[in-house]
Amino acid sequence: MDKSSSARSDTDDFWDISDLLPQKSKRYDAPLTDVSTVLVEFGGKSEQKEEGIPEKENDGAAEPLPCVEYDGEGALCHVKISPWPTNFSFYSRFKATAEKLWRKKHAKCESVAFFSYMPLYEQMTSDQLMYYLYWRDRVRHGEYIHADYSYILLYLYEIINLPHVISPKFGAALIARVWAAYRKTYMHLDKYAGEWLADYCLIHRIPIPYDIVAPIFSDAAKSLTLAELYTDIKTASYDLIKACSLYDYKKSKYYGANRAVYDEHIKKAAEIGARVYFGGDIYETIRPIRVSRDSFSWAVASYDVKFKMEISYRPLTKNHAVRDAATAIIKYCENNVRAALGIKSRFSKIVLPQDVERAINGYFDAVYPDRYVKKKKRPEEEDYLKFYEPDASGTADIARAMQIEHDAWQTAIDLDADNIVFEENDISQSEITAIQKESADAGDEFGAFVLALTPELRAILKAAAGGNFTAECAKQNVLPTEAERIINETSYDTVGDAVISNGKITDDYFEQIISAINENGG
Repeated sequence: MDKSSSARSDTDDFWDISDLLPQKSKRYDAPLTDVSTVLVEFGGKSEQKEEGIPEKENDGAAEPLPCVEYDGEGALCHVKISPWPTNFSFYSRFKATAEKLWRKKHAKCESVAFFSYMPLYEQMTSDQLMYYLYWRDRVRHGEYIHADYSYILLYLYEIINLPHVISPKFGAALIARVWAAYRKTYMHLDKYAGEWLADYCLIHRIPIPYDIVAPIFSDAAKSLTLAELYTDIKTASYDLIKACSLYDYKKSKYYGANRAVYDEHIKKAAEIGARVYFGGDIYETIRPIRVSRDSFSWAVASYDVKFKMEISYRPLTKNHAVRDAATAIIKYCENNVRAALGIKSRFSKIVLPQDVERAINGYFDAVYPDRYVKKKKRPEEEDYLKFYEPDASGTADIARAMQIEHDAWQTAIDLDADNIVFEENDISQSEITAIQKESADAGDEFGAFVLALTPELRAILKAAAGGNFTAECAKQNVLPTEAERIINETSYDTVGDAVISNGKITDDYFEQIISAINENGG
């Protein structure tokens, strides 16, 4: 009897666990594209040059590089490029396909969604490949129509892998244009396209296309490892200051309503201050550092274009002293703009060399000479307001005023007692006398502010000056958020600005408030 057809014993059934194992799901693969069967239109006859797609160039086209070293200029000190230590072939197919498809295009067609973490031609359907060829053709002619992120990555992979087909200078321009066109749509493009463009230019020993990346440099600099290479920095500029600064004036709460003034004057004044601060050689005091990196990290890159890189450069945008100075310059410029606009709130603790301050002040003295002069009311306005000012002669009779208020409430109760809720005022005569004295002694806006607070809130404000805000709020049975809200509402009516934030008195008003508290019996 054949063993295979013999009955299974109970023991065999006991050890058979096939029913307990998870069943493999049936795999459904989308039909992938055979590039040779895709309908494509060729760009004219072979002897004609297709607009926007250069022919293969022998002059300037790069072959895979051996180990090379060269010195740079500006921020770049020295570069060493070494072949990848181990040979590999798993991206050779991508390179071969990219070369076959480089000069093909397709007629206009509808957009087709495409997603892949690392897109390859083999992952695309026929419809996706046809749309890709159409989109790529439009990009080559300067039309940046909609495309999913994976299409853009695939296009960048092509450029990286075809230095023997594309002139490196043209390839760098293509990378830069796609980066600039789609970076606001795809936030990660700054990191990937920016890093790959730097590798591409360093390997092929060509300058980064500054004219294309200049408008996006200062915004993208924070995402770039070698930010110094992305602008032709020979003299200090506003873009350099913005790239180094830890503060962006466009995030100021006053920017939205004063956009034009901020943009014009902060940029101009900051550039003047930067030129004075940096003087001649902006790299003179920056010590070089050396970094090692792999070319085209996270990209599909064949062995021919994959290198080990050692780069020595001066990290201007990462230098702490430069960052502090750039931040201070922009804040100092904004203080001048706020003064010109009549905004009382200011940045404090700004440390700048005197010659830098003088240069910035000189600019604003020319455009806003009266920015720090206290504004006076116009004569006609003062004459008009006299009719509405209370008689300030003599000492305020608080007791009589409170009696009038009490009588008014009593009359209201007599007329409509059911709808009136009256809370008895338990203020004592001694407190009335103290208020009379405080009102007579009030002589400035900060004194008026302090006197306008209740004794409880005044105690809380005084405690905030000593760092005991929360404890005093608990003592006075007032929520900290509520105390801060009422204090700031009162200060808006008297001083014209908030004076306390997160339990601390604003630096701009600290001395005036302490003085007012001390002078008015706080």
